[in-house]
Amino acid sequence: MTRYLLSRVMGMLVVMALVAVIVFVLTRAASGDPIAVLLGDQATAEDIASAQKLYGLDKPLPVQFGYWLKELSQGNLGQSIFLQRPVTQALWERAEPTTLLALLSVFI
Repeated sequence: MTRYLLSRVMGMLVVMALVAVIVFVLTRAASGDPIAVLLGDQATAEDIASAQKLYGLDKPLPVQFGYWLKELSQGNLGQSIFLQRPVTQALWERAEPTTLLALLSVFI
């Protein structure tokens, strides 16, 4: 029984690690250059470098991943570059209508 539980826990940890890596890579690859989108076409090289330093995008990807994982484990989903507010706040704003729709769909 202990061996079975240990194998299940190890499998869960591997899956969680893979999901974390995939989510991190996809969010970095899919969004293109968020700084260019944020600052627009008129941004100077100094503006871009300053924004990259502010958001930690000037660091190597493994360092960014470590920081992202640490913050994620503490429940901090970060600051939305596009919305200019915490991601957690944006999610909570949408949670009430989403929950209401889900509950209504159960009764229909």
